[in-house]
Amino acid sequence: MESEFDSPQIFGDGPENQSTNVKWSRPAPPDFNSKKDALIFQQLDIDHYNGQPLQGMPGSQLGPIPIMRMYGVTMEGNSVCCHVHGFTP
Repeated sequence: MESEFDSPQIFGDGPENQSTNVKWSRPAPPDFNSKKDALIFQQLDIDHYNGQPLQGMPGSQLGPIPIMRMYGVTMEGNSVCCHVHGFTP
């Protein structure tokens, strides 16, 4: 006997969901060399958090520092999350 307190049924990634997954999935990222390749993306959202400074990054090297987090997508459709050091909001 079913009641309103029964647990909801959980659905997986079966064949009924494959067309949705294919439609919205991102392509695999290409090989990237930060010393010679440029990362160009359209920024869609931004937020920030406090974190510890990293040696070699611009900005303060003392205490917790603000780190900007930029979210976006490349022209090829790859998702991007970029952590920006050396900028104070």
